[in-house]
Amino acid sequence: MVLEEFKIYLKKKNSNISDKTIQMYCNTITNYFKFAETKYKNKNKNIYIITKRMFKRYKIELKNRGYALKTINSKIRIFIMYEKFLIESNKKQHEVLNKDLLYKKERKNIKNISNESYERIIEMAKKDNRKYYLMLILYVKYKISLRNLVKIEVNKDIDFNNKKIYIREKEISIDNELERAIKIYLKDRKKFLKGYDNKYLFVSHIGKSTGKPMDKTSVSMAIKIYYEKLIKLEDYYGDWSDLY
Repeated sequence: MVLEEFKIYLKKKNSNISDKTIQMYCNTITNYFKFAETKYKNKNKNIYIITKRMFKRYKIELKNRGYALKTINSKIRIFIMYEKFLIESNKKQHEVLNKDLLYKKERKNIKNISNESYERIIEMAKKDNRKYYLMLILYVKYKISLRNLVKIEVNKDIDFNNKKIYIREKEISIDNELERAIKIYLKDRKKFLKGYDNKYLFVSHIGKSTGKPMDKTSVSMAIKIYYEKLIKLEDYYGDWSDLY
């Protein structure tokens, strides 16, 4: 049996590994086999060889079952070991499938972070970064897309007299919380620009001297960074993303 050989392989690679851990590894691989067997029409196909397409489907299945990202990533590490075993034992002739494609670490998609998590992230940003605090308020509470968020112009789109922000054909009413956040951030923004002229509300280090807005990728990265902080502080794993 392939799994019996896998057990021997694990023991040779690490003599300190416990029998319980080895069995857990084998159970993980067995569950993949069972899943793959239900998907293959041709039962004679060698399901013991992991394919990109089937493994990707299996990860989606794990998500659909409600597994946390941390658990899925732990399973991915086990499959990396199993893949090496197949190659070293000549059961698989080609090189390890590209880890970036097949064994890519599962990460949180910012669109699927739970409302509760966003509320906690906003509170974290409020304490240490006024720019991201304002961004998160506009993105989460006012549902402004990242694309439109970075295009907001200070003098053109923000009207304190009428308490409005104009984004394309949409008008957003400025409440007291949002007004305070904008005005406090604008003071920081002025110091940050150091005399450079930039019409956009959100400016990056790279764009401040060129007149360009902050890139939306930078915004999404900031959200992910805060989410990672939240996970680290509270060991909190919110809703996972269906997207991969």
